[in-house]
Amino acid sequence: MKSTRRILLTLALAGSSVALASCAKDVLSSCYLSYAGANGMAYVLRADVTDTNGYMTSVSLEGVPTVSILARLSAEKVAELGEERLDKDYIRVNGVEDYDGTTKTVYYAKHISLNGMTWTGKVRDTEVYPTSFAGEDHVVYCADNALVGGDGLSEDYLKYMTADVESTSRYRLGVRYQAYYEAVTQGTFQILKEETATESAKHVTGYTYTYANAPLAPLALPDGKMYRSEIDTEWAASAKALSEQVVAKLPRLNFKNRVVGPDKRNKNTYRADSNGDWSYNPTLTDNFAQEDFDNQDLWVSFVGAKSSAMPAADFVACMNAINIGFAAGEYTSIR
Repeated sequence: MKSTRRILLTLALAGSSVALASCAKDVLSSCYLSYAGANGMAYVLRADVTDTNGYMTSVSLEGVPTVSILARLSAEKVAELGEERLDKDYIRVNGVEDYDGTTKTVYYAKHISLNGMTWTGKVRDTEVYPTSFAGEDHVVYCADNALVGGDGLSEDYLKYMTADVESTSRYRLGVRYQAYYEAVTQGTFQILKEETATESAKHVTGYTYTYANAPLAPLALPDGKMYRSEIDTEWAASAKALSEQVVAKLPRLNFKNRVVGPDKRNKNTYRADSNGDWSYNPTLTDNFAQEDFDNQDLWVSFVGAKSSAMPAADFVACMNAINIGFAAGEYTSIR
């Protein structure tokens, strides 16, 4: 089985805002969204944006890997568990094209817990459980409680996180992506070891599980690191440069990644310059004049935000997250 490695900006966003105590007109907003990163790993991204009197005054970016990375077990842990625990405590998937570019056997936890909700994994049949996340096409996690999420969402954790994209304010407030991010960063994400399984028609997986007191440790994180900035220091440097320069150069950001050009074709509003730094032309709107595209003075360069460390999907995700975070502090319609 090979990863699809599709470049994706997942249509799953989140925003929340709080007033800062120091000034009633300062608002700190957080946006959460998910996307496929440069190295084939999918992430949940968090952007924190401070809005002061209608202008961005600070931005920070961070991310954590999605379930396909966090739910892995190392080969050493699997050897310790033994072959008899296959399909009880762990899942084995052969021939995986991994995020490091190699093809290998990968092991996933059979059971995980997120914010007190338990999910049971199985090898993903992409015809039954399609996904567009890079790296997420190997395993699917189903909720042990059939009522979680409703409308079949509990049959796939990815669907549960990205559900109701257009229909509910709950989605726009980002309850589920924020909950996932916080479960990871606050240590309430766990890999569980099965103790008993009792057949039950009331659960999606068909079984009610109890677990050993000591959960298994998620030992297969890249170098044991959790945050994107720790996993990829070049991305971290580019994210820092982008955050600082968006504030300095475009404090009232209104980002659109694509517009209709004079030839009626879609045109990207961003590009890498000759130094490999990302740049953006904020003047471009639908049916823009070609001279506006060609005018080098209209392109805002984010020096240090390197396209080599932050490819296009990465850059667009970060800009979208910053833009939504800013909007969350400015416009009550998105709060």
